[in-house]
Amino acid sequence: MLSIKKFSGIFILFWVLTVLIYQNGLGSQFVDDYIAGIVRFMDVGWAGLADSYEFTSLYFGHNITFYGFYSLFGSSPVAWFLLFTGLHSLNAAFTYAFVKKLFSNNQFPAATTGATIISLLFLLSPYQTENVIWGATLHYAVSMVCMWGIIWLYTAYLNNSKTILLVCMYLLFAFSLVTLEISLVFPGVFMIVFGILWQPTISVSNILKHLKIIALPMAIIIVCYFTATYAFKGHFIGHYGSGTHMQFNPTQLIGAMWKYLAKLLGFVHWFPYEHKERVYVLFDNPKIAVTLLVFLSGALIGLYKYRKRYATFIVGWSLLIFVLLLPVLNMYFMYLNQGENDRLSYFASAYIYGIPVLLFMWFSGRLLWAYGIVMLAVCILLLQIQTQKWENAAAIQLKAADSPLLYNPNGNVYLLNLPVYYRGVYIYRNYNRFGWAREFYELPNVSASTKYILSYNLQNPSDSVIVSALPEPNTFKVELSTWGNWFWYGNKGAQNRADDDMTITLDEWGHSYTISIPELKPQDRLLYFSLNGWTEVKKP
Repeated sequence: MLSIKKFSGIFILFWVLTVLIYQNGLGSQFVDDYIAGIVRFMDVGWAGLADSYEFTSLYFGHNITFYGFYSLFGSSPVAWFLLFTGLHSLNAAFTYAFVKKLFSNNQFPAATTGATIISLLFLLSPYQTENVIWGATLHYAVSMVCMWGIIWLYTAYLNNSKTILLVCMYLLFAFSLVTLEISLVFPGVFMIVFGILWQPTISVSNILKHLKIIALPMAIIIVCYFTATYAFKGHFIGHYGSGTHMQFNPTQLIGAMWKYLAKLLGFVHWFPYEHKERVYVLFDNPKIAVTLLVFLSGALIGLYKYRKRYATFIVGWSLLIFVLLLPVLNMYFMYLNQGENDRLSYFASAYIYGIPVLLFMWFSGRLLWAYGIVMLAVCILLLQIQTQKWENAAAIQLKAADSPLLYNPNGNVYLLNLPVYYRGVYIYRNYNRFGWAREFYELPNVSASTKYILSYNLQNPSDSVIVSALPEPNTFKVELSTWGNWFWYGNKGAQNRADDDMTITLDEWGHSYTISIPELKPQDRLLYFSLNGWTEVKKP
């Protein structure tokens, strides 16, 4: 596609740009799932590889890369930062080379400009931070590199027909399957690329050739993958299970696809909540979702009469988006929290950003440049805001984990407001991870004495609670200090609960709760979290 020299130059340029843009995210990798995974490895070592560290899917590829890198570099913030920014930049460089080759093969105008804009939007999208900053998403970038590696190997095979290239291609595909399940759609991606997009004409014999070399061998590998999953795990469908991944409601899939298009192209996630909810709920209406699809289909049919190859290319491009989104279209579409689940559109994002490019490159070079400049400016602005969120979330997580007040060998420690999210960025979504964070930072084990009451999300680093003692014995009111936050229990909205130790009653209108602890002892500690860390509540 490109010479090694040119490709290397683009990759280095993208990497430098990514490092500069994401520099606020340095040291922010170590939150939530990342710590859970590392502590698991600290406990069982490489012996856990045999059962994918008890995960429901076969994640041998992910575990080898993730724990292999940890074994070499530990939790060095610089090493992990360079790894993630490097992989993301590599995928962006591949995107540039691939898109430019597609446009050039089809003799499209402004091929270099179009490829540059698409690859830069992929590189600098604010929706990529979860994949670039968070240390738990290594398998997304690695799987995408595998996808590009397979495409590169296959194009090399088409030029010289060396069998060893096919062998490497199949091995790389097998590795990608045990790295991330989205690889299951890769055969469909390759068929669309080489059957529809790669050449200016579509040939039945050419499609059959690709079926024989790509689809059929990879289908056999997929059958082996499912068989191995059943043998190791006792089920065929891992991760969230068949109840989620095998639900295929056509109108739901179509509606979800429109949501992703609106999210990335319109930056709807950044709207005030009530406005973005209106947009996303709109696409839940089957009539609207299907009508939009029919309208788009009609427009492409009309375009086909005038520019057959251009219309056919757009159809193939759209199918590429749909196939890359297919594994996630039946999953819950998160829009309550910015940043959460943004990783799900990582593979499709470049092609989504490419839709306006395909339109403008044929009708107006000025509009193409205007689109690129405006979109990149918005992306860079929002990306800076998003990386700052990750930096603050990581700082809050560390401050919450490290306090001498948490260590109380003589009594219990009641945490009244453990941080769970900072503006949608993860902190402690699972209470187990608080103890694991202390283990990760080599702090004393406090799990036995810690009582997790409720969590809360923060909009600003200074957000906290106001705690006051009530007249009833051992009863306290805990009120959020600012509006716009709410209480959680684990990773769900908090509800009233009672057990042998305590009773918790929420006042949803007052943004507060009361807690009664009948057997509260003098040596027990009640702690609340604020900008200064943990503070002990004075008992009456």
